[in-house]
Amino acid sequence: MKLLEVEDLSVEYHLPQGKVKALDNVNLTIDKGEVVGVVGESGSGKSTLAHAVIRLVKPPGKIVEGRILFNGKNILELSDEEIRKIRGKEISMIFQDPSSYLNPVYPVGFQVAEVYEAHENTNMRKLNGEVVSLFKKVRITDSEVRVGSYPHELSGGMKQRILIAMAIALKPKLLIADEPTSALDTTIQAEILSLLNELKEEYSLSILFISHDVGVVSEIANRMIVMYAGKVVEEGPAKRIVEEPLHPYTKALVLATKTTRKKKLFSIPGTPPDMLNLPKGCPFHPRCPYAKDSCKEWSYRMIRNHEGGVACAIYENTGSS
Repeated sequence: MKLLEVEDLSVEYHLPQGKVKALDNVNLTIDKGEVVGVVGESGSGKSTLAHAVIRLVKPPGKIVEGRILFNGKNILELSDEEIRKIRGKEISMIFQDPSSYLNPVYPVGFQVAEVYEAHENTNMRKLNGEVVSLFKKVRITDSEVRVGSYPHELSGGMKQRILIAMAIALKPKLLIADEPTSALDTTIQAEILSLLNELKEEYSLSILFISHDVGVVSEIANRMIVMYAGKVVEEGPAKRIVEEPLHPYTKALVLATKTTRKKKLFSIPGTPPDMLNLPKGCPFHPRCPYAKDSCKEWSYRMIRNHEGGVACAIYENTGSS
């Protein structure tokens, strides 16, 4: 049995301007101890997927279809009390932009201790030693002092470590990391990836790692899922996707991470589609260098192969559904 199974998941946002289908029949699985990366531009549905897995999609968003099975139990059928017991303890999340998720009026040590108190009813005064040990685990220097620091006194990398400490405090089975390195410089980024890899091994963590950067995801993930306009357009082993991408959009994402002294950094032409007014057929065809007239009428489907699959008319006669 898979640790996490997302089946035909669809999420809609009902806005005054119209309906946005942020996720459209998305499927993914995560095994115990596996790292699955989700990549795509802003607006592709990555963060909506992360929030849906722990049932944090807020109005005007709504999960309208599908199942989310965690250890065989459908999260969408649980009561609010039941999901609260799972959220933070069995499934935890590192959110984007730590400055937005840390309360500026409380010391960071107190905020991490609240995680223990919420799930284990432990006296806050007895938790200082636990929090100091946890800070050391996530490589925070001078941990005994830092537990009393306020968020504004810490660097971006340090605040990201605080969120990681919160997320692993209760040794969850699944960790969702939503763009955990996007606001960090390259050196700190590498340190955070190394830390997550170390914690994965120590705690046998499964990780859903979300990023717009294919290169970053390839450094930590076993498998990769590429999203565009709320749909999965390619999935497979991370190494293969980086070295031999199939979908034109994936190829463009990979090219955008590569540069040399002789060449300018590649950028994908055009802009992501208007989710209120998606183009007919393949949503990527207006930006695709390989697009044909038939792509304007092509009906989305994942063409499966032994490693995963790709949703592109180019491969219509080369795979099996």
